[in-house]
Amino acid sequence: MTWNQNLKNWENDYVNLPVCNSNSVILIPKAIARFDIEFDYQEYYQHFVLNFLQSEELSANSSLVRTLKDGTKKPPYKKLLKEKYPLSKKYLYEFSKEHPDILSNYKTSKNYNLKELSVEDILFFAYSQEADRSVDYNLLKNKLKTIQAGDSSANQYHDFIIGIMTAIFYPYLINPKKEQQIHDGRKRVDIVFQNSAHEGFFFELPNNKSVPSGYIFVECKNYTSDPANPELDQLAGRFSTNRGKFGFLVSRTYKNKPLFIQRCKDTAQDDRGFILALDDEDIEKLLDFRSNNNYAGINSFLEDRFKELVM
Repeated sequence: MTWNQNLKNWENDYVNLPVCNSNSVILIPKAIARFDIEFDYQEYYQHFVLNFLQSEELSANSSLVRTLKDGTKKPPYKKLLKEKYPLSKKYLYEFSKEHPDILSNYKTSKNYNLKELSVEDILFFAYSQEADRSVDYNLLKNKLKTIQAGDSSANQYHDFIIGIMTAIFYPYLINPKKEQQIHDGRKRVDIVFQNSAHEGFFFELPNNKSVPSGYIFVECKNYTSDPANPELDQLAGRFSTNRGKFGFLVSRTYKNKPLFIQRCKDTAQDDRGFILALDDEDIEKLLDFRSNNNYAGINSFLEDRFKELVM
């Protein structure tokens, strides 16, 4: 089926496909090309339906609710909710009929301002898809060292962190968006990744740690000095239950890293979200793990940093 630009309609026809490197190629207009579907029933179930059910079970003080030693009530683990409310399209249909506001919230969370993909978008996506085979991790480490800290290189650093984070965390984190707008454009997030993990640390976040994390937030600070409370509060202010409450604050260096980690711990204890601080040294360590396909090392690194916030 082909589109007739003159008649403005679709037509059935047999045509010769263009060939590239001995392979037939189907050309798709960038205006309608997408990396992934806009709506995903599994995403809806994981990050909206289960979040709602956690609140309902907690309000009802059901047998699934967890009680800490100090008497504090905590929502049930999603793993248990999945056993009680197993995923099926029929269940989601019935749930959505009873709770149309939850489905509406999911729809509202999507970004309908879809723009035509640029050539840079396509090349970047192709690069990330080939990360395991084509990324020179040592080259990335060396390139990071050449970027000068300071305002003049802030945009270059920002763009480079998108590539580095993709190289490290793909396929757990996908579809990075630069300068993601929230609150009708009144606020922005430097980078937002979609959490697509089916195992490992990013899978554990929502399933066993009860941390909303459909999207992972990243703020980049190409500072010559340490970030402080304003930068921490800026990132925490972007969190929400539907968007996610986990992110990274990536900076060139932390001269007093224990102090900043304590600030992140305070933020977590105040129930304002979970933020991991990464510096150049951390980025290089993660690149070393990934260069050796040491996914267990990456997960252990993240788990240890998370424990610093909650223990």
